[in-house]
Amino acid sequence: MTDSVLAYAIRLCEETRTHPLVELGISPRGVSALVKMARANAILRERNYVVPEDVQNVFLDVCAHRLALRPQARIEGMTAQVILQDILKKIKPTLAVTFIKLMVLPGVFLPICVALGLRGEYLAAVLVMQGSPTTSTGYVMAENMGGDGVLASSAVVSTTVLSAFSLTFWVFLSRSFGLI
Repeated sequence: MTDSVLAYAIRLCEETRTHPLVELGISPRGVSALVKMARANAILRERNYVVPEDVQNVFLDVCAHRLALRPQARIEGMTAQVILQDILKKIKPTLAVTFIKLMVLPGVFLPICVALGLRGEYLAAVLVMQGSPTTSTGYVMAENMGGDGVLASSAVVSTTVLSAFSLTFWVFLSRSFGLI
């Protein structure tokens, strides 16, 4: 299982711990069970690697019985399955935004900058600007402009954590080709 898929499984489970209608979210043992079942799902699909869809396919079955809901959830008619589905819907866009910010943008701008003749510290500056984490002002803007503040804050956190790996990758790739 790759680190990014493991991080995705952990992120889903962490989200259950902060949900306003959940008293007790998924524990570390629950994360372990989710990872094991995602591996089993991959094997059943005749793959020796796990993809995010494997985690998604088993998330409800593995985690629904592990949630302890607040009384308010029952009053509102919310079930563990509904809450987990909401979490799945919320986390998917975060991964897409993170991937675009940390991998697609530098991947698009790197060849353009090389074609324009940028090398050395100039190219490194472009990589840092394009592959840096999303700023926290994005959250403030999203909230003030009627956008999705939860998605914005999730993007800030995920890009901040993962940018250490993505920037290292882009610098390594650029150095390997003698560009910086």
